[in-house]
Amino acid sequence: MLKAIIFSSLLLNIGLLIGRFSGFLRESLLAGSFGISAQADVAVMMLSVPDLLINILVGGGVAAALIPEFDGDKKRSLRLWWQALLFFTLLFALLTCGLVFSVAPLIKLLAPGFDESQILLSLVPMQYVLWLVPMTVATGVISAYLQAYNRFGVAALGTLTINIVIIMGLVFISFYDGSLITLAVFVLLGGLLRLAIQYVAAQGIAGKPVMSVSPWIINQPLIVRFFQVAGTGCVLLCFPVIIRAFASYDGEGSVAQISYAIKLVELPLAVTVTFLATVLFPRLSHSYKEDFLLFQQLVVWGIRATLFLSLMSVAALVPVSAVLTSLVYGYGNMTDSDIFQVSSLLTIGLLYIPFMGMATFATVVLNAQKDTKTPLFISLAALGGLLLLTFNADSGLLALMKILVIAYAIAGIGSFVALLIKFPIIRRDVFDPGYLFIILLLPLSLYWLLKISLIEPFGFTSLLIAFVLAGLGCFLGLLVVPVFRDKLMRKLRNL
Repeated sequence: MLKAIIFSSLLLNIGLLIGRFSGFLRESLLAGSFGISAQADVAVMMLSVPDLLINILVGGGVAAALIPEFDGDKKRSLRLWWQALLFFTLLFALLTCGLVFSVAPLIKLLAPGFDESQILLSLVPMQYVLWLVPMTVATGVISAYLQAYNRFGVAALGTLTINIVIIMGLVFISFYDGSLITLAVFVLLGGLLRLAIQYVAAQGIAGKPVMSVSPWIINQPLIVRFFQVAGTGCVLLCFPVIIRAFASYDGEGSVAQISYAIKLVELPLAVTVTFLATVLFPRLSHSYKEDFLLFQQLVVWGIRATLFLSLMSVAALVPVSAVLTSLVYGYGNMTDSDIFQVSSLLTIGLLYIPFMGMATFATVVLNAQKDTKTPLFISLAALGGLLLLTFNADSGLLALMKILVIAYAIAGIGSFVALLIKFPIIRRDVFDPGYLFIILLLPLSLYWLLKISLIEPFGFTSLLIAFVLAGLGCFLGLLVVPVFRDKLMRKLRNL
């Protein structure tokens, strides 16, 4: 089991890393083309709105609702696959029709600080890219089917697929017409290609889906779980949307600044959070029904790994945040002042990774046992804290980013406490002094080593050193030290 988890994790992580690096290239081209300007705000919003809407409207609900149902008879799974694809695609296509006809209010809601010229510039491109929403939902259904049978490779490369096409669009408009409408067309082409590739790959599991609506498998409990999970994901993942909306009041380029910083946080977030939750969810769902002892062991291991990996990523990136920002955005229309501002936001934003990690993993554990109410309640409490702090905060992007960290802290700590209350038997293993020592010592040592070595002026070399040391530390913490410690403890018990 552990070997399978490690292999799946490596495969998924490679796909996510490639996808995220392609996202860095995409954002670099975007920043180089538009800098920090009114047009940059529009381009950033146009590229991010489909993902934001998916997060708000779906929030992982498709995977959480379907993966436990796919865990069983393959003939039933093939029928469910088709019915879910039909149901959710049509549902969100109808929703997209409504959004297209009310695109101006949508823009004002997501960016209330936009002036009339920015709104007019956004209207037509936004109407185009909104159609990425039903395509992404359809892709999510297929990805859930692939993940249920531990096929993570193709699904992990979905981000790379769409980013490659968007990058082609950015290059095209930089040499030719510079039209945002042209870029929107490339976004849709990328989404269509991603959907087609995953559809073909899914047929390799058990053949083509059974295109039948009789008997109808999608029942009320499944739909209720979908909307509860979607609500949880919506709340957690729309925190940056709310922060960006308030940032739009800080003048031209403010939305772009905070968006650039959040994009840089997404890579370590994916490496330390997304991959682990994605890989463990099918196994948690299956073991909860078949082997509860294994379920508890996976929960404990997941908590330890999530905290350790997220703390290691923070320790590695905070000392070199300025170098990372300059490397990704430091050319084209970006000035030194722009780089400094984005770097300052990034340093603060990195701190929410451990909290987001715990909130995400706890949600996956609870969803595996079909408890979708608890995560929703916790995320709503965090949302209340975010809104309360935002409306009473001082102006400025740094203050907004700090509020974002606090909101995720509420969600992460609340989720961790919920797991300990729901599964009291895991408390002893979670708070084992030996593992807590490892989880805290290695990140602190890495941070101290990077800070005192004063490697920031060395540019790319400093990043490489930070990544190598973080990788070695993760290997040491997850594999070498726990194995050595377990053997040592067995010897001590025999004395």
